[in-house]
Amino acid sequence: MNKQFKTYAYYENSAGIMGDPKEVTLDVSVWIDQDGAGFELYDVESGGDEFYGEGMLDISDGVLYGYDGVFELCKEVLDVLKEMDIDVTKI
Repeated sequence: MNKQFKTYAYYENSAGIMGDPKEVTLDVSVWIDQDGAGFELYDVESGGDEFYGEGMLDISDGVLYGYDGVFELCKEVLDVLKEMDIDVTKI
């Protein structure tokens, strides 16, 4: 499933948010197939040159148990998963 969201993106590390958040259109793709599940997201304005993330999702029996690839799974990915009837309450 693919959706676009208007949101604010920013860089963050263990010290916190770096710089000011920037309003962007975030393109979010989530897929689930026989080989596994994953996601990709990027800002449309720069084609992903400024903000980009991807990773794998640990989904079993319609429940998200974990993820890999990013420090924190953003709200927009969770929203797409909920639309796909995936239970995200375990993470």
